[in-house]
Amino acid sequence: MSDNDVKKTCDECGRAVAKIKRVFNGIRYCAACYERVFIKKPCAQCTLPFRLPKNNDAAICDNCEKAKPCVRCGRFNLVIGKMTAYGPVCNSCSVYFRTPRPCGICQRPSIRLSEVSRLGIKVQLCERCARSDYRSCGRCGRHRLLVATQNELEICKKCATHEDTLCGSCGIAVPAGRGTQCERCYWEKTLKNRIVLNKSAFSNIVMERNFELFGTWLLQRIGAHKAALTINKYVPFFQEVEKKWNKIPSYEFLLESFGQENLKKLKPALEWMSSQKLLLLNDEAKQIHLDERLIGRYLDSVPQQSLARVPLNRYRDYLIEKKQIGKTSLRSIRLALRPAATLQKMAYESGLEFPTQMQLDTFLVERPGQEAAITGFINFLIKENALNLELRVDSKKHKAHRRKLLEKSIVNLIMSGRKDEDALKKWIKISLEYFHGVPKSTAAKISHEAVVENEDGSYTIRIGGEDYWIPEINQTSTLRSISGRS
Repeated sequence: MSDNDVKKTCDECGRAVAKIKRVFNGIRYCAACYERVFIKKPCAQCTLPFRLPKNNDAAICDNCEKAKPCVRCGRFNLVIGKMTAYGPVCNSCSVYFRTPRPCGICQRPSIRLSEVSRLGIKVQLCERCARSDYRSCGRCGRHRLLVATQNELEICKKCATHEDTLCGSCGIAVPAGRGTQCERCYWEKTLKNRIVLNKSAFSNIVMERNFELFGTWLLQRIGAHKAALTINKYVPFFQEVEKKWNKIPSYEFLLESFGQENLKKLKPALEWMSSQKLLLLNDEAKQIHLDERLIGRYLDSVPQQSLARVPLNRYRDYLIEKKQIGKTSLRSIRLALRPAATLQKMAYESGLEFPTQMQLDTFLVERPGQEAAITGFINFLIKENALNLELRVDSKKHKAHRRKLLEKSIVNLIMSGRKDEDALKKWIKISLEYFHGVPKSTAAKISHEAVVENEDGSYTIRIGGEDYWIPEINQTSTLRSISGRS
């Protein structure tokens, strides 16, 4: 059934009709249903006689319905743009009650479609596509259609045809395109309005005052523009604090409730609380929370109900017992559990409870630097479960594995096509290790003066009195060289 057919369907009887007799409270009535349902009776509000639904004693006439305030903005005596089931909608707000339709260019659904003759396109466009030729005015900074050039700056029509005005707040000269306020005063007013509006979100007058003081502090800290753009994101935080504690709690409670990752995003709010002596920032508590969160993440990398999780939990309990008697720290527990969880994950993926010698060898080949960290877990498994495991690092296999990783990095860098400074630094570091065996720690300390670009695009690197040649970055012959070495 097409949209046209749907519009001509009576909502009362469900029949398709040629014409809808009346729409009342968003319900469509055909002529037959209108005669049956509507009778002449007094309006429930103005008491004048009108045809209204006979079974609805609270029904009011169209005039009284239209006299109601806009259901969206709440204003009276405005031109009505649409009558909805909820009441009248003014002309300005009616756009928000339209059904979104696709833009003729980008196909994104939009409620604001219009034809733009200057673009020479006879299709309806969304606001973004309709303003595709807009740019920032060189004087007022507004995003508009630029029509003239002044002092090598492209400017909008208003700045081109009107003289500068004075800011109504501070009195400085303002480009005509900005209106009656300079940019600083505009953002200060916007920030003030948003603070006043957001204060209504709090029921506690103390928290309301705290939020107002925070907004004032934020203005001084980061400026009116950025403060006005970011103030709203702190409202949920202050609301949650009010809901849970009705005051500013200790830092430990905030860590427990919000987590360190979320508190990082709320750093300005915490700094304000600290500056007002409302909160004592505790670095030790922060580190404890970080260690506990990472320990939980490592443990959760192996499913709770799996066999491989059992020895990992036992090892965690063993380490916690050591901490309780002062033989280790929470940080050491975190560092010990990370390689243990990685190894147990390998066992889980093979459907095993304990890792095999082959899996342990693979782990050490890929992560030879973790040999000391994994030693405690291996000794624990051997002691608790009588496993026959041996720690051994195969240097040849490790070098081969490292070489494959370097080859992959070289190929990725070449295929990216990048030639910027960061790409060049990465290229030098990788190439020196791959072609000449120079450790990455040494390559990372190379100064800019030690790098000489040759005429053919290759590079000569001087390290400790010796010269090392590396090929040109993004050179396809390097790919062939790698293929030949592999």
